[in-house]
Amino acid sequence: MAANYTWVGPENGQWNVSSNWDINNGYYPQSDSDHAFIGDNKSVIWSGGNYYGASNPITLGQNSVLSLTAGGDIAVNTFTIGRNSVVNWTNEYALGYSRNRNVTINYGTFTVDSYGQFNATTGQKLWYNGNKVTLNGVLDFAEVDPGEGTIRLYTLNGGVDGLNIDYSGLQVINTNDRITYEIKQENNGVSIAYKVAPVPEPATATLSLMALAGLAARRRRR
Repeated sequence: MAANYTWVGPENGQWNVSSNWDINNGYYPQSDSDHAFIGDNKSVIWSGGNYYGASNPITLGQNSVLSLTAGGDIAVNTFTIGRNSVVNWTNEYALGYSRNRNVTINYGTFTVDSYGQFNATTGQKLWYNGNKVTLNGVLDFAEVDPGEGTIRLYTLNGGVDGLNIDYSGLQVINTNDRITYEIKQENNGVSIAYKVAPVPEPATATLSLMALAGLAARRRRR
């Protein structure tokens, strides 16, 4: 039977310790129907069992870290990752997504300075097992300083078998003519490269207008 669990454990507490969860059936998230909630400013480690974080959805608030460090496959349908939160999936051997289980990663609405990340690091290969990973989220440029950078949302370190990522659900809002960006997939995952030009100085803008006015006047005299 499905159950909802909220993390109440200590810093770097273990996932598979029942007392680290506000539980309602005496266990911890371990079935394909359970929903695990990890709030803001939390740190959770999953280091046991054959499946990482065996639950249906896992939700992380802001500024939290979920570390998956044991052997086995991910058996999760949906990750929701808040701003500045990270899922780190690491093993010196091969990693894999459970067969017949597509995975969706939701990043919510984020900025160039505050965004969630999903990082997989394997000593051998990441096996997709024919599954698809779907990325959803909204990058908001409403308040951004001039500059450039790269937002790495989904990063793969190590070999990959059968890369299958759908990032068409990543959207961008509040752009203007000073902002350029590119959402791209590379061998090491999916990222958004952006560049924001500075706002023209008033003096420069005034000189440009004066030059245009002078040009218009010359044309009228002709």
